[in-house]
Amino acid sequence: MKQVLWLMVILSLVSFFGFGFLVGRRTVRPSVPDTLVVTDTMYLPGPVITKEIPVPVPADVDTAAILASFHTQRIYSDSLVSTPEVQVVVVDTVYKNQLLGRQVSWRVSTPMRNRAFSIGATVAPQGIYMSVGYRAHRWSFSSGYDVYNKAVMVSAHYDIFKW
Repeated sequence: MKQVLWLMVILSLVSFFGFGFLVGRRTVRPSVPDTLVVTDTMYLPGPVITKEIPVPVPADVDTAAILASFHTQRIYSDSLVSTPEVQVVVVDTVYKNQLLGRQVSWRVSTPMRNRAFSIGATVAPQGIYMSVGYRAHRWSFSSGYDVYNKAVMVSAHYDIFKW
């Protein structure tokens, strides 16, 4: 049994060290990047003019009007979305053929709901009232049950002021 154990130890040491001698040592190669990035500026020559076509200018040109139009600040307003609930407006300011500024404004409003169902409870010294109600426009109707006095109640309300 001891001999088998020694034989296994010797074989594993020979295979461990002998395998390294047979295959050889591995060398680590430096990795080469896949992408080479070079930052530089390249100047290309402009296009060559092959033909010039003169365009006649009208004789009655008002240079002052052209310059006044060029130096006029213009404000353009464009409504992108216009619905009762959502409104989006873009205001652009243009001066000397350049966009000076842009403003975007929006308004989102939720429509007023005129109908509703309600459920509630009222606790008072005289009793506990459980009620179910319905509201349409300015009218509110409700009916309920008084738990303490064991009685049915019905009520109607009209809204005088809304704010």
